[in-house]
Amino acid sequence: MALASGSSEPVATDLTVPAGETFELKVGQAAVVEGGGIRVKFEEVLEDSRCPMGTQCVSVGQAMVQVSAHRGASSLGGQALVLKPDPTEESRWSVGGYMIEVLALNSYPGTSIGDPVYVGTFRTVLQGQ
Repeated sequence: MALASGSSEPVATDLTVPAGETFELKVGQAAVVEGGGIRVKFEEVLEDSRCPMGTQCVSVGQAMVQVSAHRGASSLGGQALVLKPDPTEESRWSVGGYMIEVLALNSYPGTSIGDPVYVGTFRTVLQGQ
């Protein structure tokens, strides 16, 4: 049972994940955190300037992803998270009593360079625990 595009309500394709565990989302996919009612959606890849595998680069680059959060029908907003080789505050977002963090960004194997299908690895931790 999927709802209309752009809806903030959970849909049948949403993952259900325990707080504190890592999970993977494709662009456009969402996860609902067990017990908290917060829904995290991987909206889009805003930037990917990382050095391609198997090449040598002057800089390793970075990736930036856009995520949004909802509780029920209420939007908690959106945030750009920056993924660098070493985790920084830019890779985390404190929202709705949770810390959302991007841990990795991978292209789906076998996709062309011009049109990769991205899979992000995230973790959502209840703050204060």
